[in-house]
Amino acid sequence: MNKRGDSQIDWIISLGIFLLYIAWFFIFIRPYSTQEQIPNLVDIVKQNFDREAYWSVEKLPIIVDSTGYLRQVPVVVDVPFGFAEPNSYMNNRAFVIDGGKLFFIANLNISNIFYIIHSNESYIMYNQITDLTATQQRAIVTDFSADFVNSTLASAFYSGTKILSFSATVDGKPIDVSNSSFSDKKIAGQYAIKNQALNLTSYVFAYNPAVYMFFSTNKSISQNLELEKYESYFFDNSENGNLNHAGECHHKNAAMLLFSGQNTNILFAFDRNADFNFCTQNTSITLQIDFEGSAEERIIFFTGSSGDYINYISGYNTQTGIGEELRGISLASIQALSLSNYNDVKYRWGSPDFRIFVKNSTNDAIISTIGSTPYEKATVYAKEERNFLLDKSGSLEDIKISSQAWT
Repeated sequence: MNKRGDSQIDWIISLGIFLLYIAWFFIFIRPYSTQEQIPNLVDIVKQNFDREAYWSVEKLPIIVDSTGYLRQVPVVVDVPFGFAEPNSYMNNRAFVIDGGKLFFIANLNISNIFYIIHSNESYIMYNQITDLTATQQRAIVTDFSADFVNSTLASAFYSGTKILSFSATVDGKPIDVSNSSFSDKKIAGQYAIKNQALNLTSYVFAYNPAVYMFFSTNKSISQNLELEKYESYFFDNSENGNLNHAGECHHKNAAMLLFSGQNTNILFAFDRNADFNFCTQNTSITLQIDFEGSAEERIIFFTGSSGDYINYISGYNTQTGIGEELRGISLASIQALSLSNYNDVKYRWGSPDFRIFVKNSTNDAIISTIGSTPYEKATVYAKEERNFLLDKSGSLEDIKISSQAWT
């Protein structure tokens, strides 16, 4: 009997120890395990914040190599990227993006690097003050003006009338000008014609007595001009000379033609060969220029030595460098989050209660606060890290992000 009683006592003691162990497990072990897991809630908050707050800005270098110092030159760059003008920015510089080309005006040394910024934000074009006054009918810069009719060059003046008249045809027919437009681009007057047969965009750039024309077509283009009297002509070193205005004609398939007078020169320069035909008259020159398909043409006036034409033919070379993708926190995004409905954000993130402080790293000044305030007895878990605030101009500001989550 005593042995049976002893056995029952042992069983009761064993059961008691087991129950004490279970109680100890739930009281001590389980909360400890929860402590290990709860801080991961901060990571949930931070990961969702990063997903909505991060953004990127692309910074692309434009490399321009010049033959010498050139002042206030229109720089034309082929752009192999899909940058749109409203979503692009150049520091303290107005520019134009059109037809796969970037245009801006710059002073050039031997080697130059410019940067263009692009993002999904909209930018206000820099208000660059120049000597240009452009309207739908006329573009005027210092000592030069060009007249346009329905966005087509009609005449040009430089130290007097130099192009008396200008007209063009497409496959022998007048240009369809039903869809023509004008825009003042701050650094240039832009005159555009767009139809099925031809896209033609002409520019008069600030500080430059010139007309740049860009033809996009698969048709035959013929230009007819009447110029004021010039004294000599130059195709190349093998064909050039003085002009007899009693009447003479010249023809050449070439990429350029230069006329020179006592005070001024006029250069017709193409990115490819065109057929030049001109004849002298008593007081003027008639000039016909024919070419097939797309072309870029520059009509440039300049004073001084006729030999300076080389500066306009090969004054600089351009190329685009390797773009850099800048990543950081968007101020616009965190401001939008701070103004959003807290419960909506919490539900969208699938997160616990949270609060995020975005602070300046230097003085801990709070830039933005996102989320709610912990209740009195909440167990709050926090994590702080350094980061960068990235604005749409590509500037980076050192910041701290303090993330909190609680149960």
